[in-house]
Amino acid sequence: MIRGFLRRPIVLMVVGVAASASILASSPSPTAHAASTSPVKVLAKEVNSKYVFGPTKVKIKVGQTVIWKNTTDAAHTVTSTTAGWTYDKKLNLKKSLQLTFKKAGTFHYKCSYHAGMVGTVIVSH
Repeated sequence: MIRGFLRRPIVLMVVGVAASASILASSPSPTAHAASTSPVKVLAKEVNSKYVFGPTKVKIKVGQTVIWKNTTDAAHTVTSTTAGWTYDKKLNLKKSLQLTFKKAGTFHYKCSYHAGMVGTVIVSH
């Protein structure tokens, strides 16, 4: 009777491991999923005595968010320059803005205060 009792938990454990392995094999990787939806950061920064957005071009998927963070000692804007896209927000000192892109396309923007401070967000499916 003791032998029969000991065999059952062992058999159940082996079945449980096999079931867990088949579930893990059919599940998408959590790391891959998290990477595709994590926000992308763009910094307003000073390089060679000029204000710039960096990186100047980011590529994201529909539903992802871009976060602009001001790391400079001046205020900036994130102002759309692409027809059909209206976005014009002030990026105050040491603050950030975020926007989730809900459709595919190429979206250009600039800082209204500083000529040459431009960027692009490319959104794909």
